Amino acid sequence: SRLLLVPHARFICLLAMAEVEATTPAAAAPAMEEPTAPEAAVAAPAPPPPPQADAAATAGGEEENMAVDSEGVGEAEAPSAEAAPAAPEPPKAPEPPKELEEDAPTAKGKKIGEVVSFLASDTTLNVLPSVHGNVLMALSDGGLQHFLAGARGNVGVKSGRYMFEVKILEILNPSQTTRDGQSGRTRPVLKVGLATQGSCLFLGDTEDSVCFDSDGQYTSAKSSAMAVPRFAREQVYSVVVNLDDGSPNAHTISLFRDGVRMCQPQKLPEALKGKPLFPAVTYRNLTVQVNFGAESMTKLPFSCRMIQDASVADAKVLAAPKPKDGKYEVVFPCFLPDEGTFDWLDMWLEKNPDYTELSERMILSWAQKSGLFRQKGYDWKSSNDKPGMQFGVQALDDLTVCEILKTVAPVLERNLIVMEVKANLIKDDREALAKRFALDHCKKVAMVVMGEPDAAFKTKTHELLLKEKQEKADQEFKIHQLEEAQKRQLEKRKREIEKEHKKAERAVKRAKKAQDDEAKKAAEAAAAAVAAAAAAAEEKKEGEEAKEEEKKDEEKKPEEDKEEEEEEEKEDEEMKEPEEKEPPKVSLTDEEKKVLFRKQIVTDLSAWELSTCFTNFSIPAKEEGFEEIRYEWSKKTKCAEYIKDWLLNKKLTTRIEDLKTSDGFQQQYGQFQAQVNRWRAKQNEWKETVRMRAVAKERKAAAEVAAKAFKEAQLARVAAEKKAKQEAKEAAEKLAKEAKEEAERKAKEEAEKKEAEGGEEKKEKEEGAAGEKADEPMEKKEEVAASEPEKKEEEKKEEDEEEPAKEEEEAKAPEEDDTPIDLDGDDDFDVFGVENIMDIGKGQPLFANFSFEDWALMGLRYEFHKLAHAFRQDVADPERLGIHVDHLIFYYNKYFRKSLIQKHYGVETFEELVGLVSDSARINPANKVLESHLSDELDSFDLFVKLTEECRRERSLKADFGDEAAQLKFAQALMAPASSSGYSGGAKGSYGRDYQRSPRTTGPYAPAPGPQAPLPQQSQKGYSNYSSSKGQPKGGATVPAPYPSHHSGGGYQGGKSAPVGGSSFGGGKSGGYQGSKGGQQKGSSYSAPLPPPAGQPQSTYGKGRPSYGSSYGSSGGKGGSYGK
Repeated sequence: SRLLLVPHARFICLLAMAEVEATTPAAAAPAMEEPTAPEAAVAAPAPPPPPQADAAATAGGEEENMAVDSEGVGEAEAPSAEAAPAAPEPPKAPEPPKELEEDAPTAKGKKIGEVVSFLASDTTLNVLPSVHGNVLMALSDGGLQHFLAGARGNVGVKSGRYMFEVKILEILNPSQTTRDGQSGRTRPVLKVGLATQGSCLFLGDTEDSVCFDSDGQYTSAKSSAMAVPRFAREQVYSVVVNLDDGSPNAHTISLFRDGVRMCQPQKLPEALKGKPLFPAVTYRNLTVQVNFGAESMTKLPFSCRMIQDASVADAKVLAAPKPKDGKYEVVFPCFLPDEGTFDWLDMWLEKNPDYTELSERMILSWAQKSGLFRQKGYDWKSSNDKPGMQFGVQALDDLTVCEILKTVAPVLERNLIVMEVKANLIKDDREALAKRFALDHCKKVAMVVMGEPDAAFKTKTHELLLKEKQEKADQEFKIHQLEEAQKRQLEKRKREIEKEHKKAERAVKRAKKAQDDEAKKAAEAAAAAVAAAAAAAEEKKEGEEAKEEEKKDEEKKPEEDKEEEEEEEKEDEEMKEPEEKEPPKVSLTDEEKKVLFRKQIVTDLSAWELSTCFTNFSIPAKEEGFEEIRYEWSKKTKCAEYIKDWLLNKKLTTRIEDLKTSDGFQQQYGQFQAQVNRWRAKQNEWKETVRMRAVAKERKAAAEVAAKAFKEAQLARVAAEKKAKQEAKEAAEKLAKEAKEEAERKAKEEAEKKEAEGGEEKKEKEEGAAGEKADEPMEKKEEVAASEPEKKEEEKKEEDEEEPAKEEEEAKAPEEDDTPIDLDGDDDFDVFGVENIMDIGKGQPLFANFSFEDWALMGLRYEFHKLAHAFRQDVADPERLGIHVDHLIFYYNKYFRKSLIQKHYGVETFEELVGLVSDSARINPANKVLESHLSDELDSFDLFVKLTEECRRERSLKADFGDEAAQLKFAQALMAPASSSGYSGGAKGSYGRDYQRSPRTTGPYAPAPGPQAPLPQQSQKGYSNYSSSKGQPKGGATVPAPYPSHHSGGGYQGGKSAPVGGSSFGGGKSGGYQGSKGGQQKGSSYSAPLPPPAGQPQSTYGKGRPSYGSSYGSSGGKGGSYGK
């Protein structure tokens, strides 16, 4: 109310001053004061004559050669007391040109009867005209002090010579507050000139106006140059426009200050010739008086008619539009976002120039024309409806200026169009806007612009599309031309370099040839000098021939050079720049002609605004405070159907930025993750069980092999001993037989000898025979006693031979089958018939063969299934059918708090990603919405395991048949790390427990009497050293002398398979098995036998009975060691 109180005390004082000054001669007045030092000074030295002026004119009055200080137009500075010595008197300046303008002839014909003034539609919203006279002020609160104000008169000049006057009554110094709290001021501005009807209200902004400004510049066709001194306060500036074709200054504009010419007449641009020119002013932070009246405030060197005194034939008068029913319309367009909103607005304003746009877009454009600096530039916008200010000025950035204009606009009697895309579509916001214009002179009209556009709008849209396409083609053409020019320049430069090289080579060749010729001439001269005088004539002849040859060579050189130069010229002609071509003309394709609404880079509403408010969009009704509702493109019923279909489509394709997930969802998802962890632990346990079974089988097989080898060695030993005894027996029997035969022969010979000797000998013989008979029973007894140990030994051997047979029969006894179930090879196995997925038999889980890819796909099955159901529950809107595929990644991140990157799963689109788990979810091809095949009420999570196992079996079968598409290519390294499915290598193995027989004290294996070297303690333990992550070798302990070759073996342990050595003494064999993740590996070590005890042969001592030692320790995956 304070701003709109007109007239008030200050205005009455200014008006009184203006009336007094109009009747008194003008005196020297101060110039426009500048608010602060950082701003440029308002007053400045007079500039040189502009180039538009006549060449003979060097000055337009003494004012142009004066210095103007910050207080006003002052006189030339007086020389100081300490001035330098007087310089020579300069040449006398030429006299100023003669004034060519003559007194105006007496007016003939009818004069205009309308009062020249400013129509409301031809002024900006911040202009406040006075009731008495044309005194203009401007709003200066809420950031409006930064904006220019513009006003254009309602009478335009078509011919003749006329003038109007402008005077600065007041210079305002409003302060401003920036975002950082600093204060500053805005520089005052004044522009006076001429403009065409309907042109921009800011002079100099377009080619439809010319003006002089307070900085001393003359602007024509958007080009500025210094022309006059800077403006000052309390001085009258007269603008004279000469459109008289018979005048020497025809089609010119001149500026006078207090009746004195400030510059030579300035030519009007060709674009303004033949058009009515209306007086106009543009100002900021000033109070300006504009005089159109019949009498002027100052006297010019010639008489000139005022615009108010114009003849009807020389002027065009614009009448103020009379509103229908005595009310001015306030139009509220209702557009759906991005459906031609602002394109239609521009078209509508062209057809209805008496309407003024009221929107943030208009304010931003106004600020740009006012020269305000914007931090991000004027091309950046957050949206078309709410572009954002970003000026660094508090009153502008917090939209205080918008509220001021919305408060002032209803008071002004003018037609308005309020363009608020979001507010005009929401009922509550529409009602609030309508209440602002609840005045008697305002008629509120809601205009619904929805549906298929009319033909005029389609034509305009196609014209804009074609213009954009042509501009893009022109830009591409220019870029192509620049690239071609650069290539030609490079090629030209390359050829120039080659030409220089060739030229240098020719110069070198010529120089070399010249040297050769000189050497030849020297040789010839020497030969000629030796010749006698008799050859003088002949020498003379040879000299002439040599000159002729030299002349021929010199003639030949230019010819060769000329040929090379001609070739180079031909190449240069080929490299000449082609003629400039015009950019290709483009046209719209059939598809582009079907486009109804032009797609712009910046949308009408930001994504956040649209997603949070579009569900409240509706068509206006009269109950909201509107006197009239108009439907531009379609009727009411069709508009209602159109907006309903649009809302349904938006609910499918627009994401909900402020959606909140339920607590129950997070709880259920946590339960699923816990169950997955239990499943993976079970899989690891089963794999370890299978591994241990395999280890046990390998150990058993190794034991069987060792037992079989031992049995074969025993059998071979028994057979060898039996054979040796049989051979010894046969040899003994043979020796006995030979001895007996020899004894019988000798007895026979002795008998015959005794028979020859007589009866005495016969008697002795009979006595000897009787003694032998008595000794036979004793020999038989001795033979029986000797054969008894042999029989016992044979019986024992037979028992030893029978023991391996019994062990073999025991080994052949049937064992329990612990082979895992082959899920891939059994075609009859029913996955969905499994009751307990944790044990399908023998402790094997259904997911025993799951790999990383299977676990990942099972997680996707549950996540997509749960996401589809949870979204519909959280939005609680039956019209929202689900998540659109374009927003799948957004909602996936919101619900599961992790990113979803389809390329990590080896696919390019989200449709392909959902296709990997098509048994549980899908993308509906009709509306592109995520849907779940499963019910939301599942008793357990087992179904996801069964679906994954069935899919794995099918994929394995396809891979067996050579289908490469069945192979999954997941980026495991880039995806979230999964829990490990195996045990790591062991940390520290246990010490083995050696079984050692106590030393014998009796028998053949007892040591000899005397001191014996003690066995070292290191040999009594089987070491298993600490493991290494990289499987580093670990050495064993070496037994010192006197057993140099005895050692306890070392080995690798940890990570994968690792042999662990044992120790051996006395020629025994030591080996070990170490169970670990990668399998088993046998290690062994051999050593030389210990020295035998005293008195015992070496072969006997080395046959000690084997002893068995065992050690079982937990190392990594429950590995143990077994040693023999």
